[in-house]
Amino acid sequence: MKRRRDQGSRIDVPTPTKESIESQTSDFIRLTKDSDFDEATMTKVITWNVNGLRAISQSKKDFMELFTKEKPDIVCLQETKLSRDVKNIDSMGEVEGYSHYDCIGLKKGYSGTRVYVKKSIHHSVLGYTLDFTTDESSSSTIDDEGRVIIIEFDSIVVVNTYVPNAGDGLKRVDYRVKEWDRKMEGCLQRINTYLTGTGKNKNVIWTGDLNVAERDYDRYFQKSYTEMGKCAGFSPMERDSFRQILQKNDMVDAFRALYPTAAPVYSFWSYRILGRKNNMGWRLDYFVLQKSLMKLVADCFMLPSVLGSDHCPCVLWLKSRV
Repeated sequence: MKRRRDQGSRIDVPTPTKESIESQTSDFIRLTKDSDFDEATMTKVITWNVNGLRAISQSKKDFMELFTKEKPDIVCLQETKLSRDVKNIDSMGEVEGYSHYDCIGLKKGYSGTRVYVKKSIHHSVLGYTLDFTTDESSSSTIDDEGRVIIIEFDSIVVVNTYVPNAGDGLKRVDYRVKEWDRKMEGCLQRINTYLTGTGKNKNVIWTGDLNVAERDYDRYFQKSYTEMGKCAGFSPMERDSFRQILQKNDMVDAFRALYPTAAPVYSFWSYRILGRKNNMGWRLDYFVLQKSLMKLVADCFMLPSVLGSDHCPCVLWLKSRV
């Protein structure tokens, strides 16, 4: 049996195999039914990497059905791929009854995030960058790649992010781990400091396409565990860095807090390998919460039947209104 050196340890441990990983898992059995949701007393938040807002909003069906069927209070989108010079951009993907906010990068048709909020819900935008400060001017600063939107509600702060992919051959992993992740870590800490300093008893929710498969069973098994570790999103550096962000901010992955061993449960499937058809996917989309907020979480799950993108939406139910 092949062995590997455990991170931060001198102990050699067996290299995981497909069989050893699957032996740790259990079937996904949802804790709730759709009929359990009470829109008068609960809150529904959805995150979805749409892989291009223009295309999915023009095709209408899957995009609009998400709103008409699910009736979410907050929707966080990633990879909107909008361009700053497009005319009437505010009307693109407009949904009746919702306000929306865009963070659009400098590069045309690349990256980008958007947040929809029901107009009936009190909220304000705190910023569009990880360089969050309490300085009022920071709310007008835009992330160069359009990856961040921070919105404050009466009882929570939502941070919607499209985390950079480390790229083929992990060519961008140093930027991802040493720069972006450290900025993300600091941003969450500063938001908490801001909330504490202003006497606001609010919890922080970090959501979006976080581009990491934290557990061994958060992605399909391919070739060998060693080779899998060379893939963006599954390298030891990225996974350890993600865990560090959670640990330093006393946060948890909401889905795994509720379903620690459920697998396979995926939110992304590559078109190139017919991932959906072959059930070869990754869980890359998350709701990360402060541990103290978990007592208010009713459920967290994927909507794999929703098409239109190579990702599916992920849903968070809170037991109270925001």
